[in-house]
Amino acid sequence: MDLGDFYPQIKVDRLGNSYVAWQGFDGNDWEIYWVKIDASQICGQVQKVSNYLGSTGRFDLYPQIAIDASGNSYITWVSSDCHFDQCEIEIYWAKIGAAGKPERVQKISYYPNSLHFNLNPRIAVNIDGNSYITWAGKDALRDDHIFFTALLPSRGLALKEIIEMIVITVVIVIIAIVILRKKPYLISEKK
Repeated sequence: MDLGDFYPQIKVDRLGNSYVAWQGFDGNDWEIYWVKIDASQICGQVQKVSNYLGSTGRFDLYPQIAIDASGNSYITWVSSDCHFDQCEIEIYWAKIGAAGKPERVQKISYYPNSLHFNLNPRIAVNIDGNSYITWAGKDALRDDHIFFTALLPSRGLALKEIIEMIVITVVIVIIAIVILRKKPYLISEKK
């Protein structure tokens, strides 16, 4: 049964090369795929991006793609694993080098008290190849938060050592306060 390919995303560099990411069914589960189409519209080799330890049986969905000035692609997506009414929905990140080969796949949705329910990743990359990613997630109290992480290989640090999560709850708190109090409130004020 061919369930097809869905959710294509595209970026184009200054030379006219296109970089496409999408989710597709490989006969076993949903995966994330990538291909480069050069400026003369010649399609390169399709790569399965969502190859990582434990990826078999997971649903890898909703890719987002960004590119840097060197022709590297960076993809983030949702990976879901559900068993017996329990789901782990995590955010993954991958780099595909300018030569078209996947270089690294990494789970990035690590944070304290995670409920493992993370959705809607978005990615931006600067010209140095630093990735900036946001997504929505729930903590153990089932509170919704917006998360942010930066992967900064241009600083010469290993990705694993520099991942830091910053919970951006201030925005959510401000919105709630404005709706409930209808007057300004200084969040950092101590009572």
